[in-house]
Amino acid sequence: QAVNFLEKAATARASGKEKEAEFWDSAGKAYHNLAIEQAKANAKRAVVESLTKAANYYEKAAHATASGKEKEAEFLNDTGSAYQKLARVQEFDRRNQYVVKSFTQAVNFLEKAATAQASAAYKEAEFLNDTGRAYFNLAKELDKANPNQDVVESLTQATNYYEKAAQATASGNIEEAVDCNYRGCAYQKLAIVQATYPNPAVVESYTQAANYYEKAATAQADGKEKEADYWSNAGIAYVKIADEQAKDEPNKETVRSLEYAISCFQHAASAEAENKLEEAIKWGKYGDDSMR
Repeated sequence: QAVNFLEKAATARASGKEKEAEFWDSAGKAYHNLAIEQAKANAKRAVVESLTKAANYYEKAAHATASGKEKEAEFLNDTGSAYQKLARVQEFDRRNQYVVKSFTQAVNFLEKAATAQASAAYKEAEFLNDTGRAYFNLAKELDKANPNQDVVESLTQATNYYEKAAQATASGNIEEAVDCNYRGCAYQKLAIVQATYPNPAVVESYTQAANYYEKAATAQADGKEKEADYWSNAGIAYVKIADEQAKDEPNKETVRSLEYAISCFQHAASAEAENKLEEAIKWGKYGDDSMR
C-alpha cells in the first residue's frame, strides 16, 4: 500500500496536482510507518489503530481533492495529521495523560467535522474543525518539556468556546454560535501571540478582547442579551486593534477610532445594566459608527 500511494503521489505531482500529491504522499508514509509498527514483536495495538486511521483519512483526503471537494479534503487531512501525532504519543507511552486526552479529543472533533462537511452541514463542520485544531494545538503545547501555562489556559478556553459554537449551530442557534466562535478565535489568537509574538501591546489587546468576551458570556448566561452584545462588540474592537498593532506600520487613526468604539460599548453596557435603555442605544450607535 505504501508503494502504491507513493506512486500515486508521483503521478499526481507530475500532472501538476500538488495538493492531491501531498495527500497521497502522506497516506504512503502513514502506511510505511504502519508496516514498521506491525513488524515489531511488541507492536502496540493503539499505535496500529491510529496509524491505520491516519492512512485512511489521508487517502480519503486525496480522493476528495481529486473530486474537487477541497474543504472536505482539508478536514480529512487535518484528521489524518491528528491521528498520526496521536500514534507518535502512544508509541512512546507518554506519562502525561492530558497530552493523550487532548490528541484524542482532537481526532474526535476533526472526524465529526469531516462527517459534517460531507453532509453539507458546512457551518457546523467549520466550528467542529476549529475545535479539533484547538485541541491539537493544546496537545502539542502540553507535549513540550516546559509548556507555557498561559498558552495552555488560552487554548483550553478556545476549545471550550469552539465546542459551544458547534453545539449551538447543531441546535440552530446561529447567533450564539457566531458569538462563541468569536470568543474561541480571540483565545486562539491570544495563545498564538503569547507563544510567539514579542509585541506586548498585541498580547494586551488580545487579553482585553478575551476579558470582554467573558463579560459577554456572563451577561448572556444571565439572560441579558443586549448587554452581552455590547460587551461582545467591545471584544471584537479589541481584536481589530490587536490585528492593527501587529502590522509593521499600524494606522494610528484606526486604533483611535476602535478605542473610542470600546469606550462607547462600555458606556452602552453599563447603561443597559442600569436599565437606561435610551442612553444604551445612543452609546451603542456611537460605537457601531466608530467601528466602520
